[in-house]
Amino acid sequence: MKTVALIVSALAACASSPSGHASVCETGYLPINPDTAYAMDNVAGTATDVRTGLVWKRCVEGFTWNGTTCTGTRALLNWQQSLALAEATTFANADDWRLPNLKEILSLAETCRMDPAVNVTVFPLTPTAVDDQFAFWSSSPVVTTTDQAWFVRSGRGDTGEGARTLTKLVRLVRGGG
Repeated sequence: MKTVALIVSALAACASSPSGHASVCETGYLPINPDTAYAMDNVAGTATDVRTGLVWKRCVEGFTWNGTTCTGTRALLNWQQSLALAEATTFANADDWRLPNLKEILSLAETCRMDPAVNVTVFPLTPTAVDDQFAFWSSSPVVTTTDQAWFVRSGRGDTGEGARTLTKLVRLVRGGG
């Protein structure tokens, strides 16, 4: 009977919590990245994390923002291609886009859900497979080797390291330190 009461309490907390909006969590959990953590610019297709000041492209590279969601086909790029793409991007009239470091891309991971482990209201059409191909490159190299870099898996929100020649997803950011 205690277990049932705890589950009912957790459900009530999720339903009534103002921070629980949109990022659909597993039963009994609240999102760490609710909609309210972001200021979304639906014209530009960006989302600013109000806690960090980082400005994120809402769509993964390859997709295009149409004013309400992402459309197109995701791009899978190796690490060098990802860095070069970031350097050349002038999205939303800004030319300071970059590949996020590991801590930054990991900050998007929504720990209360999986597949994808991200707020899909803020970041729609994020690929949902849990394998390593559907992971996001970070700009952070693995310091113990010269041919690997860190990534964050889209499906689980956990980290991995892989050869820089592998292809992965890219989500660009600007701002921050």
